[in-house]
Amino acid sequence: MQQPASRYEDLLSAIRPYGSVVVAYSGGVDSTLVVKASADALGRERVLAALGVSASLAPRERQLARDTLAALGLSECLREIDTAEQSLPEYQVNRPDRCFHCKTELYSELRRLAERSGFAHIANGNNLDDLGDFRPGMDAAREQGIMSPLIDARFTKDEVRSVAHSLGLPNWDKPAAPCLASRVPHGTAVNPEILAQIGRAEAILSDLGLAGFRVRHHGDVARLEVPADQWAFFANAERRAEVEEGLMACGYRFVALDLGGYRQGKAVIR
Repeated sequence: MQQPASRYEDLLSAIRPYGSVVVAYSGGVDSTLVVKASADALGRERVLAALGVSASLAPRERQLARDTLAALGLSECLREIDTAEQSLPEYQVNRPDRCFHCKTELYSELRRLAERSGFAHIANGNNLDDLGDFRPGMDAAREQGIMSPLIDARFTKDEVRSVAHSLGLPNWDKPAAPCLASRVPHGTAVNPEILAQIGRAEAILSDLGLAGFRVRHHGDVARLEVPADQWAFFANAERRAEVEEGLMACGYRFVALDLGGYRQGKAVIR
């Protein structure tokens, strides 16, 4: 791996031709690095960090996204944009291409923001590792002509974290936090009530000290995917009772610990 300073210059070089850019900002390390690099390459007055806001964004993630830009002195770049994917029948039915419709809605809103603001381009935080997954949202990006500077600069996820760490980004080691709809199995309809229920349940587990987990929604069952190195948490009867009581207060009747642990994409299990 090349030195972080050299790799960061590669990223700046990929962004400089943009002139001005609206970044699809999520609060994750990838899009945060793109916002930071865009501000350094173009000047902060030529960068907008657009955070899509809807029921699928957990309130804590929204606040973390704000706090991250504040820590970098880039709060003035933030724009919080309401998106309406929840109203789209294609999104609600929750087929495997749900993300395509969500990202199409997001990028359409960002296009309108860019036009109102006189900004030339829209960029996202996709990196090379994203190319190996099933990512319908990337199809939406291609259709909408969205720039992917991390891919253009040949950044892997490990390089993103390395460069982010060298720059002092506060979220350089933040675990991935996909939207709340990713916790709902394909074929189960998505609505704001379910997403709010999941958000409340995950906030409870986070407050109890767990990290890197998912609460998968199966009707009245909450299936907990927790990294194996945190399973000792559940050996304590008092903690188990806290988890069960808290999640039942969210509307679940049963709470199950998935012995397979956390694996990306398991929400598709029905």
